[in-house]
Amino acid sequence: MPGMRWSQAIVKRLAAVLIAGSVAGQALGADAAELELLLDRQDGSIELYAAARADTLLDAFGLPHARLTNDQGFVHFADLREGTFDIGDELIARTGATLDGAKIPFEALSLMVHPIALALPITTPLEALIAVGVCSVDDPATPPGLADLQGYVGFIAYVENTAGAITLDLPETGLGPVDVTIREFRDGTEIGRHEMAVGSDGVIRIPAEKRRVPLFAWILVGLGGTLVGRRLVQQNRQPGRG
Repeated sequence: MPGMRWSQAIVKRLAAVLIAGSVAGQALGADAAELELLLDRQDGSIELYAAARADTLLDAFGLPHARLTNDQGFVHFADLREGTFDIGDELIARTGATLDGAKIPFEALSLMVHPIALALPITTPLEALIAVGVCSVDDPATPPGLADLQGYVGFIAYVENTAGAITLDLPETGLGPVDVTIREFRDGTEIGRHEMAVGSDGVIRIPAEKRRVPLFAWILVGLGGTLVGRRLVQQNRQPGRG
């Protein structure tokens, strides 16, 4: 469903994917996690994506099903074409999201639903962006229910510190323990993966990023140590020493 808050950077990223012909994805497997999260830390911003069966997604974020369905419990795609970022804003508003204890100012990019049979993966930030931003499915002849749909939602926050510890406090309305898979990225490159069972408190904790020391820095340290070692050896070989 259209209606996405595109930042200039996101437009460029999606355009590059479309030009490269990478839109086609494969369906999620039957053993997919109940709730999938993807976190992409970038310089100056953090993107967060979530995917689950649509009823599970709404329950995890504490939003009533009626926000997406009619009185009979069916989803009419036409009703969502006016825009869905406001529904995404409602989802994140019910969620406590902090970075090193400070509130993360997330705003929704878009919320999208796809038929389960045509569900898209979100194993990379590009795939996640496509899942929340591209809809090429015609309105079904028979309106589906939430259990027939895979739901996706994306958020972005502009912050200076993007490497700190992140806590998400989900309302989890109507849910018991939830199996969660979190894929963590830095500037589009995967740096970690976490799997956890989230209990009734709905709290998800993602540790602070461990910034890797560039290889050239280790090379410089090694060269420095070698030079110092040689200098000590030369001193010890001088007459009158030790």
